[in-house]
Amino acid sequence: MCKADLGEWHKVNAETCIATKYTVVDLEPNEHYRFRVSAVNGAGKGESCEVAASVQTIDRLSSPELDIDANFKQTHIVRAGANIRLFIAFKGRPVPTATWSKADSDLGLRADIQVTDSFSTLTVENCNRTDAGKYVFTVENNSGSKSIAFTVKVLDTPGPPGPITFKDVTRGSITLMWDAPILDGGARIHHYIVEKREASRLGEPCELTEPVVATEEPAPPKRLDIVDTTKSSVVLAWLKPDHDGGSRITGYLLEMKQKGSDYWVEAGQTKQLTFTVEGLTENNEYEFRIRARNNAGYSQPREAFSSVIIKEPQIEPTADLSGITRQLITCKTGSSFTIDIPISGRPVPKVTWKLEEMRLKETDRVTIKTTKDRTTLTVKDSMRGDSGKYYLTLENTAGVKTFTVTVVVIGRPGPVTRPIDISSVTITNYIVEKRESGTTAWQLVNSSVKRTQIKVTHLTKYMEYTFRVSSENRFGVSKPIESVPIVAEHPFGKESLSQDMNAIPPSPPTRPEVYFVSANAMSIRWEEPYHDGGSKVVGYWIEKKERNTILWVKENKSPCFECDYKVTGLVEGLEYQFRIYALNAAGLSKASEASRAVLAQNPVGKCNC
Repeated sequence: MCKADLGEWHKVNAETCIATKYTVVDLEPNEHYRFRVSAVNGAGKGESCEVAASVQTIDRLSSPELDIDANFKQTHIVRAGANIRLFIAFKGRPVPTATWSKADSDLGLRADIQVTDSFSTLTVENCNRTDAGKYVFTVENNSGSKSIAFTVKVLDTPGPPGPITFKDVTRGSITLMWDAPILDGGARIHHYIVEKREASRLGEPCELTEPVVATEEPAPPKRLDIVDTTKSSVVLAWLKPDHDGGSRITGYLLEMKQKGSDYWVEAGQTKQLTFTVEGLTENNEYEFRIRARNNAGYSQPREAFSSVIIKEPQIEPTADLSGITRQLITCKTGSSFTIDIPISGRPVPKVTWKLEEMRLKETDRVTIKTTKDRTTLTVKDSMRGDSGKYYLTLENTAGVKTFTVTVVVIGRPGPVTRPIDISSVTITNYIVEKRESGTTAWQLVNSSVKRTQIKVTHLTKYMEYTFRVSSENRFGVSKPIESVPIVAEHPFGKESLSQDMNAIPPSPPTRPEVYFVSANAMSIRWEEPYHDGGSKVVGYWIEKKERNTILWVKENKSPCFECDYKVTGLVEGLEYQFRIYALNAAGLSKASEASRAVLAQNPVGKCNC
């Protein structure tokens, strides 16, 4: 892409895009841009297709619109005690502001309003005649506004008539007049009931001997929610009723039924606001409801918002490494270290610990403790060989996740010892052989060495070698003794063998990533080792293998100096994996974790201009 007034093109996507659409982000507002697209295959990059006109980065404004369903009713009729639920969908840019109002009064406290970017609902529970009237729903943004009105009728007893006035009062008669009720209860007034009593002729009162508390059944509990499920149980939670009916709430009754059944059965009773229903059948669908209880009896039931299928939830495993700074633990040789990591997942994940590529098991020094919410690895009497990357793998039916913690064990190096013992018989000469790392063939260097040292020349720079020496006398040749692997490169540039006695091989590089694929080549990249072993990393060796084999084959003929390498000569249709070794003056690191298996094939893409 490029800005329309500059003409300098920039690449947008860092990696090849396979799909035929792409979202460009982080653009400047109100700026004009031009775009073009090119297809790429194994042969290279094709011609570009440019969008005809420049595009300005501005929001597209549209006035609010109401999405009215075909079954929309202008008038809603409900009985007293039932629930009212009004639903309206809308759209507009920017997202409109949605409001609900009542024409003749304010919305009551029982009105529950839910608003999203595309719809809004108004719910009034346990409605009465005061909830009747005209409701107005309005959406508004910078481009305009839209409104729609609903009429709600609540079928209930009418309100009181009045006020009463008198007319034509005589000794034997009186004419009464009154106004019709303001609220008719949603139906026409059939007739009125007129009663009378004498105001002055009252008898002697009779009082009760004991006080009476006026009580009634409580209101239903609020919001019965499904909190959690397993393959045989469900956890329910709810809120206290709005009022207790004048008597303390003494408990709650849970009921349930299978989906499609008409028969409710008792699931349990409790005084708490949560309850676990057990003994359910896996993969069956259930409905639940709850009643509150006081001294006057049980309330009306409150049902859960929806039914629930009884099954174990599938939650991908994860681990919390925030308690380990930079995912690095450092300790001294001989001390203990502990890796304590909180874990989660449903079902409870299976835990596996590895040091580099070696799976860890409990020994006298290694202890592994795992519960459903954390895992702990403890290593006692640590040695330098315990250094490296520890991989925690969590696996359940929802997926597999691997987490890495690096441990560095520091301490003084051990003493240097001589590798060769000489017998009492006079040695006539020594035989020196060499072997390149990654091969099994030994090559003769010199078979008539008279002294106990030799300078080996004509070595390949940065190649790792192993040497072995045999002594020879008049009785024959001894068994050979091998040297440690060593690299033919000194940090100060001498092309002869030298080794920093205070250095150790580096830690492994990171797991390689395949970022480009074609039919006969792949490009991989990795990050340098966390610990260089006390000597600068001077190169990397790459190994590859086919997915279905166990034989790793060295790829590069000489060390690679960058953390990036292109592997060629692959066979189309086969899957390959790669691993990396880091090289310093002390030798090769352990192998990195193998990359994921990648199929050698040309990328498939299409450009529609």
